[in-house]
Amino acid sequence: MADAPSNKRSSTDLLALAEHFPPVSTAAWQARIAQDLAGADAAASLIWRTGQGIDVKPFYRCADLDGLEAQTAAVPGEAPFVRGGLAPWAMIEHADPPPDAIRVDTRHDEGATAVEQLAWALAEGTQRLAAAAA
Repeated sequence: MADAPSNKRSSTDLLALAEHFPPVSTAAWQARIAQDLAGADAAASLIWRTGQGIDVKPFYRCADLDGLEAQTAAVPGEAPFVRGGLAPWAMIEHADPPPDAIRVDTRHDEGATAVEQLAWALAEGTQRLAAAAA
């Protein structure tokens, strides 16, 4: 008996979009940004600085990764530890919320959307403030 054809596609098949677009040079990107933003220094205005002082460009090219092979090939928690040896956070679940907490999670379990949960929590908080002020 022959194997049935599979309709499943690998993630690389699904994400192979680059072959459908022509390559674009960095100079072409920069020229288009300057044209769209009406100024030669417009591209510089798109660079923003994070709270840690890192400049984030509006786009990156493969050449920007040159010299960063140790970082891009590294896995957190494994040698050479360029991305850290430990996760800098702790996963904590509060199974026992305070008795007076506004519990929107119960509405979620009943099928409420995030917007409905927020509205319900705001309404409940407003009622509690009004009752406390009375």
